[in-house]
Amino acid sequence: MKFRAEIDVMPLKTLLDPQGKAVSASMGNVGLAEIENVRIGKHITLEIEAASK
Repeated sequence: MKFRAEIDVMPLKTLLDPQGKAVSASMGNVGLAEIENVRIGKHITLEIEAASK
């Protein structure tokens, strides 16, 4: 049987997120100035073959 696990990894709110800050700063250039406080993380999807959960 195949199972799927999805994991979201985000930086702590107290840590600086330079990628998020760069994206947030550039939103005004593409006409989306109302967007702020962008955080960049990772989404990991695993497919696991196992007999049971």
